[in-house]
Amino acid sequence: FSFFSMIFIFLNVFLLTPFVRPFNWSVLPFIYFSPIIPLYVLWDGIASILRMYSKKELEHLVGSLDNQDSFVWRIGKTKGPLPVFYLLGIPKN
Repeated sequence: FSFFSMIFIFLNVFLLTPFVRPFNWSVLPFIYFSPIIPLYVLWDGIASILRMYSKKELEHLVGSLDNQDSFVWRIGKTKGPLPVFYLLGIPKN
């Protein structure tokens, strides 16, 4: 679903840019005449999706650490329509 949502990123950037505050006229040529910013947003979104880990991958990552007992590890999932797993390591004192 994340890859599918990236299809609409161009449309979102084109339609929503004028409503971003503070408004800056100097940004508009890079969005509408030379779509450098929409291409960058598309590339950044796809690269971020490819770097996401599953819960199983995060558990394997923590399990392969040499000093895993020095931290309290928490693997969780964000709430919302596109949940993302996260890994939080808190040092034991």
